[in-house]
Amino acid sequence: MFNKNHYIKFFIINLIYFSTSYANSFFSTSTVPTPSEEVSYAEIIKPKASDINIDLSLIKDIDMNDEEDYKDNVKGIQFDVFYDANKLKFNQLLPLVKGAVFEHLVYEEEGRVKCIMFYLDGSSIQDSDLSRLADVSFSQVQNFYGQTDVYIDNVIVAGKFGKDISPFFSSSTWRVDFIDLKPFYSYMYKPQNIVFSDSINISYQLYKDGNVRIDIYDIFDQKVKSLLDQYMEIGRYTFKVDNYNEFDEELDYGRYKIDFSTDHEYRDSLYIIYEEVYD
Repeated sequence: MFNKNHYIKFFIINLIYFSTSYANSFFSTSTVPTPSEEVSYAEIIKPKASDINIDLSLIKDIDMNDEEDYKDNVKGIQFDVFYDANKLKFNQLLPLVKGAVFEHLVYEEEGRVKCIMFYLDGSSIQDSDLSRLADVSFSQVQNFYGQTDVYIDNVIVAGKFGKDISPFFSSSTWRVDFIDLKPFYSYMYKPQNIVFSDSINISYQLYKDGNVRIDIYDIFDQKVKSLLDQYMEIGRYTFKVDNYNEFDEELDYGRYKIDFSTDHEYRDSLYIIYEEVYD
């Protein structure tokens, strides 16, 4: 028979446990731990675009003899997600365990997301949910084309009556590899629409660092204006050419050539048409 008083006592014990942890560590700033040199990766991720998604998970390290004592007995979890803020930008975190309370705080400069999860009614977090706690999304910091790790640490796992069962769980590490996104040649992209009246976006990529020049020429191949002349790192770029800010009174309506060149002997050009808007 259901004992309401026993349930309330049980819930209060768990609430006290998490309240203490919440006060002492959830809002604290902790030292970022350094993963050991020998890392066993949960997954090697090779993104096809600048955004990536990772399903956060915990690994249960319990002997078969102890399995029944701890099976589906997780009442709450607290952990930190660490990433290199110089290489990844945190976008969002989406909880995947249905019905559970999942709170997180982001410390962008530290590259850390602190998370806590539990059920308000004291229900257990099922073992199957431990493999998909939440989906976290990151973006590649502009023009980073190397490898970096995302990992979980500072794990606290509470069992029945707030018992600390953290030693029976281990964290996960994911290797993110952006090398395949690295440009292998310099190139200026052709805009979808070469006709414009207000502004146009010019995109290009560099396969190595170097000085970039972008100039505009008239139909007589006379240079009208320099749009860009500066040293740029390897990567992909887009800049907006605005007829008010860039062209001002200098250009008449008509056809112009955009000339793109680098100091590593690459040159390209495209034609654009600057036309008047008719109401």
